[in-house]
Amino acid sequence: MAEQKLISVTHINVRQSISFLIIKLIIIEVFFSLLIVFLSLPFFKTLTVRAFEGVPVTLFITVFLLCVLIKCYFSFFVIFHWLNEYYEISASKIIHRSGFIFRHEDHYTLSHISSIGLQQNLFGRILNYGTIELYDRFDERRKYLYLIHNPARYFHVIESLLPRLDETQQKIRDKLVEANDEETL
Repeated sequence: MAEQKLISVTHINVRQSISFLIIKLIIIEVFFSLLIVFLSLPFFKTLTVRAFEGVPVTLFITVFLLCVLIKCYFSFFVIFHWLNEYYEISASKIIHRSGFIFRHEDHYTLSHISSIGLQQNLFGRILNYGTIELYDRFDERRKYLYLIHNPARYFHVIESLLPRLDETQQKIRDKLVEANDEETL
Protein backbone atom coordinates (compact mmCIF):
# COMPACT_ATOMS: atom_id res chain seq x y z
CA MET A 1 0.00 0.00 0.00
CA ALA A 2 1.09 3.53 -0.69
CA GLU A 3 2.07 5.49 2.34
CA GLN A 4 0.19 8.76 2.83
CA LYS A 5 2.32 11.75 3.69
CA LEU A 6 0.88 14.29 6.07
CA ILE A 7 1.57 17.94 5.50
CA SER A 8 2.20 19.94 8.63
CA VAL A 9 1.16 23.58 8.57
CA THR A 10 2.63 25.89 11.20
CA HIS A 11 0.85 29.06 10.16
CA ILE A 12 -1.48 30.59 7.57
CA ASN A 13 -0.93 33.98 5.94
CA VAL A 14 -4.08 36.00 5.28
CA ARG A 15 -4.06 39.19 3.19
CA GLN A 16 -6.56 41.89 2.45
CA SER A 17 -8.95 40.88 -0.30
CA ILE A 18 -7.43 41.08 -3.77
CA SER A 19 -10.61 42.91 -4.84
CA PHE A 20 -9.31 46.01 -3.05
CA LEU A 21 -5.93 45.73 -4.76
CA ILE A 22 -7.62 45.57 -8.16
CA ILE A 23 -9.94 48.49 -7.32
CA LYS A 24 -6.98 50.64 -6.20
CA LEU A 25 -5.04 49.83 -9.37
CA ILE A 26 -8.06 50.65 -11.54
CA ILE A 27 -8.50 53.98 -9.73
CA ILE A 28 -4.84 54.84 -10.33
CA GLU A 29 -5.15 53.91 -14.01
CA VAL A 30 -8.31 55.97 -14.53
CA PHE A 31 -6.92 58.97 -12.66
CA PHE A 32 -3.68 59.10 -14.66
CA SER A 33 -5.50 58.44 -17.94
CA LEU A 34 -7.76 61.42 -17.28
CA LEU A 35 -4.75 63.49 -16.23
CA ILE A 36 -2.95 62.72 -19.49
CA VAL A 37 -6.04 63.56 -21.55
CA PHE A 38 -6.48 66.81 -19.61
CA LEU A 39 -2.80 67.77 -20.02
CA SER A 40 -2.76 66.86 -23.72
CA LEU A 41 -5.67 69.15 -24.67
CA PRO A 42 -3.52 72.32 -24.82
CA PHE A 43 -0.96 70.44 -26.91
CA PHE A 44 -3.53 69.51 -29.54
CA LYS A 45 -4.89 73.07 -29.64
CA THR A 46 -1.40 74.50 -30.27
CA LEU A 47 -0.63 71.72 -32.75
CA THR A 48 -3.51 72.75 -35.02
CA VAL A 49 -2.62 76.43 -34.83
CA ARG A 50 1.21 76.38 -35.05
CA ALA A 51 2.02 73.14 -36.88
CA PHE A 52 5.13 71.34 -35.54
CA GLU A 53 7.34 73.87 -33.78
CA GLY A 54 9.02 71.35 -31.49
CA VAL A 55 8.49 73.02 -28.12
CA PRO A 56 4.96 71.69 -27.47
CA VAL A 57 5.97 68.20 -28.59
CA THR A 58 8.97 68.14 -26.23
CA LEU A 59 6.89 69.53 -23.40
CA PHE A 60 4.10 67.05 -24.03
CA ILE A 61 6.52 64.08 -24.13
CA THR A 62 8.20 65.26 -20.92
CA VAL A 63 4.87 65.65 -19.10
CA PHE A 64 3.65 62.32 -20.47
CA LEU A 65 6.78 60.48 -19.28
CA LEU A 66 6.58 62.18 -15.90
CA CYS A 67 2.95 61.05 -15.51
CA VAL A 68 3.89 57.50 -16.51
CA LEU A 69 6.69 57.41 -13.91
CA ILE A 70 4.42 58.78 -11.17
CA LYS A 71 1.71 56.27 -12.12
CA CYS A 72 4.22 53.40 -11.97
CA TYR A 73 5.42 54.59 -8.56
CA PHE A 74 1.86 54.65 -7.15
CA SER A 75 1.05 51.26 -8.69
CA PHE A 76 4.17 49.64 -7.24
CA PHE A 77 3.50 51.29 -3.88
CA VAL A 78 -0.04 49.89 -3.75
CA ILE A 79 1.16 46.41 -4.74
CA PHE A 80 4.06 46.41 -2.23
CA HIS A 81 1.74 47.63 0.50
CA TRP A 82 -0.69 44.80 -0.28
CA LEU A 83 2.12 42.22 -0.33
CA ASN A 84 3.69 43.41 2.92
CA GLU A 85 0.58 43.73 5.07
CA TYR A 86 -0.87 40.45 6.23
CA TYR A 87 -2.07 38.44 9.20
CA GLU A 88 -0.21 35.31 10.21
CA ILE A 89 -2.42 32.81 12.03
CA SER A 90 -0.59 30.16 14.07
CA ALA A 91 -1.78 27.71 16.71
CA SER A 92 -1.17 30.10 19.60
CA LYS A 93 -1.39 33.65 18.22
CA ILE A 94 -2.23 35.95 15.35
CA ILE A 95 0.42 38.38 14.16
CA HIS A 96 -0.47 41.44 12.08
CA ARG A 97 2.59 42.39 10.04
CA SER A 98 2.81 45.57 8.02
CA GLY A 99 5.42 47.78 6.45
CA PHE A 100 8.20 47.25 3.97
CA ILE A 101 11.14 49.23 5.28
CA PHE A 102 9.82 49.97 8.77
CA ARG A 103 8.30 46.67 9.91
CA HIS A 104 5.47 46.78 12.46
CA GLU A 105 3.98 43.76 14.23
CA ASP A 106 0.93 43.42 16.47
CA HIS A 107 0.51 40.15 18.39
CA TYR A 108 -2.88 38.78 19.41
CA THR A 109 -2.62 35.80 21.77
CA LEU A 110 -5.41 33.31 21.07
CA SER A 111 -5.68 32.28 24.73
CA HIS A 112 -6.72 35.88 25.54
CA ILE A 113 -9.53 35.94 22.97
CA SER A 114 -12.92 35.53 24.61
CA SER A 115 -15.20 36.13 21.62
CA ILE A 116 -15.03 36.21 17.85
CA GLY A 117 -17.34 37.74 15.27
CA LEU A 118 -17.66 38.10 11.52
CA GLN A 119 -18.73 41.31 9.77
CA GLN A 120 -19.67 41.09 6.11
CA ASN A 121 -21.95 43.41 4.13
CA LEU A 122 -23.67 42.80 0.78
CA PHE A 123 -20.60 43.73 -1.31
CA GLY A 124 -18.51 41.62 1.04
CA ARG A 125 -20.65 38.60 0.28
CA ILE A 126 -20.51 39.28 -3.45
CA LEU A 127 -16.73 39.89 -3.57
CA ASN A 128 -16.00 37.43 -0.71
CA TYR A 129 -14.36 39.78 1.80
CA GLY A 130 -15.11 40.77 5.36
CA THR A 131 -13.72 41.66 8.77
CA ILE A 132 -13.15 39.29 11.67
CA GLU A 133 -13.60 40.87 15.09
CA LEU A 134 -11.73 39.47 18.09
CA TYR A 135 -12.29 40.52 21.69
CA ASP A 136 -9.20 40.38 23.91
CA ARG A 137 -10.40 39.98 27.51
CA PHE A 138 -7.03 40.98 29.03
CA ASP A 139 -6.64 44.22 27.05
CA GLU A 140 -10.42 44.69 27.09
CA ARG A 141 -10.23 45.80 23.45
CA ARG A 142 -11.60 44.66 20.15
CA LYS A 143 -9.06 43.71 17.51
CA TYR A 144 -9.88 43.35 13.84
CA LEU A 145 -8.64 41.44 10.83
CA TYR A 146 -9.76 44.05 8.27
CA LEU A 147 -11.24 43.28 4.87
CA ILE A 148 -9.66 39.87 4.42
CA HIS A 149 -10.59 37.49 1.64
CA ASN A 150 -12.76 34.46 2.44
CA PRO A 151 -13.50 35.60 6.00
CA ALA A 152 -15.88 32.73 6.82
CA ARG A 153 -13.11 30.21 6.22
CA TYR A 154 -10.64 32.02 8.48
CA PHE A 155 -13.37 32.67 11.05
CA HIS A 156 -13.79 28.90 11.41
CA VAL A 157 -10.02 28.33 11.46
CA ILE A 158 -9.55 30.86 14.29
CA GLU A 159 -12.63 29.57 16.09
CA SER A 160 -11.22 26.04 16.03
CA LEU A 161 -7.88 27.29 17.42
CA LEU A 162 -9.45 29.11 20.37
CA PRO A 163 -9.03 27.09 23.56
CA ARG A 164 -12.49 25.92 24.52
CA LEU A 165 -14.26 29.19 23.75
CA ASP A 166 -17.68 27.88 24.85
CA GLU A 167 -16.33 26.65 28.19
CA THR A 168 -14.62 29.99 28.83
CA GLN A 169 -17.81 31.91 28.07
CA GLN A 170 -19.79 29.62 30.38
CA LYS A 171 -17.24 30.09 33.21
CA ILE A 172 -17.46 33.86 32.79
CA ARG A 173 -21.26 33.68 32.93
CA ASP A 174 -21.11 31.47 36.04
CA LYS A 175 -18.74 33.91 37.80
CA LEU A 176 -21.02 36.83 36.93
CA VAL A 177 -24.03 34.95 38.28
CA GLU A 178 -22.12 34.04 41.48
CA ALA A 179 -21.02 37.65 41.92
CA ASN A 180 -24.60 38.88 41.48
CA ASP A 181 -25.85 36.24 43.96
CA GLU A 182 -23.28 37.32 46.56
CA GLU A 183 -24.21 40.98 46.12
CA THR A 184 -27.89 40.26 46.66
CA LEU A 185 -27.25 38.32 49.90
